[in-house]
Amino acid sequence: MNNLTWQHLNEKFEEFPILKGEGVPITEIDAVSTTLGMPFPEDYREFVHRYGSAMVGAFPIFGLRPAEVMGNDWSVIDVNQDYRTQQ
Repeated sequence: MNNLTWQHLNEKFEEFPILKGEGVPITEIDAVSTTLGMPFPEDYREFVHRYGSAMVGAFPIFGLRPAEVMGNDWSVIDVNQDYRTQQ
């Protein structure tokens, strides 16, 4: 993502902090990537590092720390395994 996109996200999350979770250390993100057996794109890694997870407009961005508006009964591992089961 470019700097302007990050700036817009930061502004939106400052105005509405319940839309984002807590940032996550890169080491934890990489450990989950290894657990799932798939590399995460750099933009996604940076997003989860900064925000944990978030609602961006109507779209949930699943990560490792739930945003308040997303509830607490999921993880990116659960979501991936659920979709893999459904194929």
